[in-house]
This record gives sequence, structure tokens and C-alpha cells, in this order.
Amino acid sequence: MGRPRALLAGGVAVALLTVGCSALEGDESIRTEDGSAIAQFSPTEREVIELPASAPGIDGEQLDLPALTRGKVVVLNVWASWCGPCVKEAPALRRADARFDSSEVAFLGINIRDNEASAKAFARTHRLRYPNVSDPSSALLGELSSKLTVGMPLTAVIGADGRMSALVKGAVSTATVAALVDEALAEK
Repeated sequence: MGRPRALLAGGVAVALLTVGCSALEGDESIRTEDGSAIAQFSPTEREVIELPASAPGIDGEQLDLPALTRGKVVVLNVWASWCGPCVKEAPALRRADARFDSSEVAFLGINIRDNEASAKAFARTHRLRYPNVSDPSSALLGELSSKLTVGMPLTAVIGADGRMSALVKGAVSTATVAALVDEALAEK
């Protein structure tokens, strides 16, 4: 297990832990006051996350994922309309998305185990401007990484090199997302 470190973002101390591949299994990650688990991966332990060439969006359009994410830090959020913590974190993700230049950071949602009408209503209600993939069977999610199937909501920060630098299980705050993205941008 790695060594803990604190990252200061917007006046809020965010506890992070550099851990190995078993992040979020057992007690190896840092738990926040609200119960979320945060793990950061050292550069040598980062897993490549290969997004497919295209995927269906919640509005029925085909999304060209490489065009949306190539060369950018990616914030990949897994959510469902019926998930209470997903509802809680939606405003934080919207605020975090607004903080970053879209030429450097891409936010991408993956809606799982949901129906089209509910997914669209959720995105509209929470004013999510970033693209959201429709993955009702969770098949795409399972293909991306075994680490991305540990719960919901789930937020991964993927560096511009395509490697996952951080993973948060549970609702995220704007400060946590901003701190993790700032660190990934500094490595770019």
C-alpha cells in the first residue's frame, strides 16, 4: 500500500491514498466523511482505460468517444437515475464540469441499468451538459475495467495518456473532482 497524502483544493482538504491495483477492495482506500472511498494510483500502477470508438448516447445519438476525449483528462462518471448518491453528486459534477476548459478536460457519463426516459429526465433535471452513454446492461462498463464495477456512483479520472489516475466510489464533491483533475492536468 502507498503512503497517504493530503491535497488542498478550494480550501477543502481532500484525503487521498496512493494504492495498488486492489484499490477500493477492503480497507485500502481513504473514506470521506460522507462514506465515499477515494483512491489514487501511482503512475506505475495505472490501468489503461480504452473507450470504444463509439457508443449510444442517452438521447439515441452515436457518440464518437475518441473525438470527445483524445488528449484530454477524462472524468468518467457512472450513474443511474434511481441511485440516491447519484442524485446527490449531480450538481457537484455539473459545477466541476463548468470549472474546466473543455479543450483540456472531458466529462463523460455512463448511465447504467436505467431506461431511456428516466436517463434523459435525470440529465435534463440536473442540467448535465456533458455527453452521457447509455449502457442499460452494463456491458460496456464491464469491458472497460474490472475496477469500474465496484459500485455506484463511481467516478474515474483518466489522464491524458489514457490511464486511470484516480477512482472514487460514492458521491463526489466539486472540490474532490477539481483536485483530482488538477493533479492529472499537472501531469499532462
